[in-house]
Amino acid sequence: MHRYKYISEPFANNLLNGELLFRSLSYFINYERTDPRSDPMDGTKMYRPKEGLVINTVQPARGSFIYYGGSMVASIKRPDEIFVMCLSNSLSNNLALKFNVKGCVEILSAHRFEQLATNAIKTSFPGAVCLGRNVKYYALSEEMGIDWSSPEHVLFRKRSEYYSSEREFRLAFGTKDALAFEPSAANMELKFYHPNHPEPESPAPMLGPFSQHIIKIGDIRKICRVHAF
Repeated sequence: MHRYKYISEPFANNLLNGELLFRSLSYFINYERTDPRSDPMDGTKMYRPKEGLVINTVQPARGSFIYYGGSMVASIKRPDEIFVMCLSNSLSNNLALKFNVKGCVEILSAHRFEQLATNAIKTSFPGAVCLGRNVKYYALSEEMGIDWSSPEHVLFRKRSEYYSSEREFRLAFGTKDALAFEPSAANMELKFYHPNHPEPESPAPMLGPFSQHIIKIGDIRKICRVHAF
């Protein structure tokens, strides 16, 4: 399996030297809104069924009721403590154009690359939860399932209508148990929105600076190929 990092030329050598830039999830949520990579709903999973959101109450006498147009939103509560490096599973001129870059580093051995990154992260941050997964793309009508319960799930979900062409793969790690499943109340926030009070599609951006870490894994030129567009 190969991975692809779309990157501007000044930073390509840093990557080939084995310097991996992990930015906080907060950075991606608040990324410059005019940039095509911007996703203000990153770290969030939304459920908005076409037939309406069914609410089952704990009071048997009330039964269940439907919010037509209502939605359910699960959000990661500690995005400042989760750090992400984004790659792609596709080599595409269209993606280079979308990301407005003229270069791409192809990683010829994804397994080796991810192993080196994980080992380096655990050395720098003992006890950190490290994850490497493909992003799964969803439609708003897709049921929430268990995604609401853990940042481990929501971190790898993005809306299909905007981002599925990117075929994203993410390397991520969390500090201070930010990616831990338990206690879920400390790491996840679940909200229900009545149709008369809809959820914000694009929350107002926060001011930086945002945290980042450079993870050093040593020269990786032997497992890389550079492409120019």
